[in-house]
Amino acid sequence: MPLFIGIDDTDHPNGGCTTWTSQILAQLIEAAGADILERRLVRLWPFAPRRTRGNGAVCLVVDTDNTLTILEVVNNWFNSLLEELKKVDSSSHARPGLVILKEQYSDDAYWEAVRHEVAHSNLVENMSNCLLYLHHPEGKDGLIGALAAASWMPKESFTWEAIAWRIESRWGSPRKVSSTCLELLEEFHPDTFMNRDPTRGHGMISPRSPCPVLFGIRARTEQSALAAIEEILSSRGVESAEDYAIFKTNQCSDDHLLGPLKITTIMPPRVHRGGHVTVATTSEKGPLLIRCFKEGGDLNNA
Repeated sequence: MPLFIGIDDTDHPNGGCTTWTSQILAQLIEAAGADILERRLVRLWPFAPRRTRGNGAVCLVVDTDNTLTILEVVNNWFNSLLEELKKVDSSSHARPGLVILKEQYSDDAYWEAVRHEVAHSNLVENMSNCLLYLHHPEGKDGLIGALAAASWMPKESFTWEAIAWRIESRWGSPRKVSSTCLELLEEFHPDTFMNRDPTRGHGMISPRSPCPVLFGIRARTEQSALAAIEEILSSRGVESAEDYAIFKTNQCSDDHLLGPLKITTIMPPRVHRGGHVTVATTSEKGPLLIRCFKEGGDLNNA
C-alpha cells in the first residue's frame, strides 16, 4: 500500500534541513520493513511571509504492507523532532508539520501553495483526507508545505536534485568542496544545471548556512543526477559525506508562474540604491509594480 508522507518547516537558524530530516525518517521507515519508492522536493511560493531557508517541503513515497507500524514510527519520530528543536534552538520559529495521505485525491493543495499565500483557515477542510497529520503545538505553518508536497502529482514538468549531507561532527564548519567540481560538472555532466551563478561566477552547489547539506546538484534526469553526485563525492578535495539521495523536484518546472500577462509601462524604469530596478506598469488586473533585482543580470539591465 503506498503512503505519501509530507514534511515541512524543520530547519532553524542554527542549522537543520528538511531534506536531512526526511532522510532520518526514511531510514527509520526502511528499518521497519517498508520501501522508499521516491523522494520529492517541492519548492513553495517564493513570497510566503513565513518561508523556510530553502522554501522547500519534502514528500516520501512509501510502499508498506503494515500501515499501523509506519504510523507508529512516524509518530515517535515527530515527537523526537519536537524535543530536539527545544534543545538546539529554544527561540526557533520552526513549526514542523507532517501529513500522511494513503491516496492523492487532488493536487489542489500543491497548486495553491506554489502560486499563492495559503491561510491557516484553508487547511481545515484539506486535512479531512489525511490518514494522519501532526504539527508543532505553537503553530500549523508546516502543514501547508507538508500537504503541498504530499499532494504533488509530478507528470511531465519536473527535474531532479542529488543532495549529499555532511557528517554531523562537521556541521557548522567550512565545507570542503573543491572549485574543480564545477569544472567537472560543466565538462562531463551537461544535463546538470544551475551549478554556477552566471552573473558572478560563484558556485551554487554548496549552501553557506550551518545546515547539514554538503552540496546539491540539479539535473534534468535521474541518471544524470546520480552520475554527477557519485563523481563529485569521489573527487579529490571533497569532504566525505554521511549519506546522499536523489529527489524529484518542481524546480525549473514553471509551476510557480500563473501564465503570460500583457502590461503597459506607464513610467520610466527607476534604478534604486544597490542596483535594483522597478518599473510602474498597468495591466488588465490593475496597476502592477515590477521589481527586478540586481542579481537578475541581463534581465536587470534590460
